[in-house]
Amino acid sequence: MKIKKLSLKVQLALNLVFLGVMLPLSFTIYFTLKEDTIQKNTAQLRNTTELIKSNIELYAKSAVENHLRSIAVKTKDYVDYEYRRYLNGRISEDEAYRRSKAVMLDENYGKIGTTGYIAGISSDGVLVIHPKSEGVNAIGYDFMKKAVQMKNGYLEYMWKNKGEEDERQKAGYLSYFAPWDLIVWASSYTSEFFYLVKEDLLKDSLKQLRIGETGYPILIRASGDIIFHPEMSDGNLFLDKSGEPVNTELKNLVQQTSEGGGRSAVSGYYMGETDNSRRLVSAAYVGIMDWYIVTSLSMSEITSIVSRIGRIMIIFLLAAFIGINLVIYLVFRWFLKPLHEINSVAAAVSQ
Repeated sequence: MKIKKLSLKVQLALNLVFLGVMLPLSFTIYFTLKEDTIQKNTAQLRNTTELIKSNIELYAKSAVENHLRSIAVKTKDYVDYEYRRYLNGRISEDEAYRRSKAVMLDENYGKIGTTGYIAGISSDGVLVIHPKSEGVNAIGYDFMKKAVQMKNGYLEYMWKNKGEEDERQKAGYLSYFAPWDLIVWASSYTSEFFYLVKEDLLKDSLKQLRIGETGYPILIRASGDIIFHPEMSDGNLFLDKSGEPVNTELKNLVQQTSEGGGRSAVSGYYMGETDNSRRLVSAAYVGIMDWYIVTSLSMSEITSIVSRIGRIMIIFLLAAFIGINLVIYLVFRWFLKPLHEINSVAAAVSQ
């Protein structure tokens, strides 16, 4: 009887050692794996957001550049036409210059977007033709130094018109007319070129993108108004139908991206806008259009992978626990069999 109790105590001690080692090790592996999975999905989500942002910016930039190029080149061609009339003796040079300037400053022809315009800059940075600041020398600005060096080509820079509080991204295209040392400059804020971007084509492209099984991209304006959402045709992600704030975490996240120079940011969790599931979300600021690209992925999809691994680990631990106890039982049975026989003989002799 004492031998049997001894075997049970040894078996219990070995089980406690097994559980004391394997349980902490299993929990450590599980939570490390879970954190690593979330980090990898976070990095992938950020990369996907940046890639979509780059493609949208490239598309928008190409549309803006082509539009400004056509205006600048067309205007320079008109200036060249008037100059040739002067060379042919049909008008004086002053008349040719005056007529060219009148066209550039025309309220209808010279208007680009909402606040954009056509200007003429000399190679030393003086605004020789300008609707608001004619005669000003702007060579002190970095973008102007770059412009007079380029003379021809596309240029982006930050600018604030009179009466405005914040700088915004502006784009311009330069076309140089050498006889008058005149850089024809067509420019406007990039956010005013919404009409150049064919949103239907953009939506069709975004509609094809899926991130995992539950992830998708969203495109919104700075106000939260939806431009594209695979499950919502319109609405606002920051306000409910009564105008009350919702998704404040998402709003704070997108604001961080614009304040951080357009770099993407990744949030913890926020309540999904359609199914109320907790989602991992990444956002990036598309500065050229003043839009935000947001990608999200359901946390249940991320954790489901780890959950499956956790279940496999539990099955493995149970199988290992049962297997080890079976081995211990067989070993003790084989090892203690002679002792049982000796004990039986000793008991018979004592009787």
